[in-house]
Amino acid sequence: MGKQIFNPLLPKRFQELSSGGAAGGGEYVQTATTVNATPFLLTDSKAIANGTVQSFVTRVTAIDNGTGDVWCHEFRGAIKQFGGVTSIVDTVTDEMIAEDTATATWVTTITATAGFMSITVTGIVATIKWKSETTFSEIVI
Repeated sequence: MGKQIFNPLLPKRFQELSSGGAAGGGEYVQTATTVNATPFLLTDSKAIANGTVQSFVTRVTAIDNGTGDVWCHEFRGAIKQFGGVTSIVDTVTDEMIAEDTATATWVTTITATAGFMSITVTGIVATIKWKSETTFSEIVI
């Protein structure tokens, strides 16, 4: 069983469960509310250390506060940093779990930035509550 690694510089929702060894994992939960169709950076706080690979499963759930329309997708993939370059391995798989017809244009993208994994969400001109839950499995070389 992993142990909790507490980082006082991070909010509780970004704390990580780790094995404390050459491999680990963790779970991250992020929430936000959007009110327009502009891409919104939900998080870019998950650091990817040099010499690591992290597989991930991210479930993003969203609801339109006015209509009750729901959007839920699950994303699976891997991200690595090697030689100081952070990249997504191959492509991220997007599986629709549940989606009301009115939410067909809502989008989540998962990308690699310098040393981090980013999750960006895009809805419509409406008040939309978003929640992402990501589980990581890490190997350090």
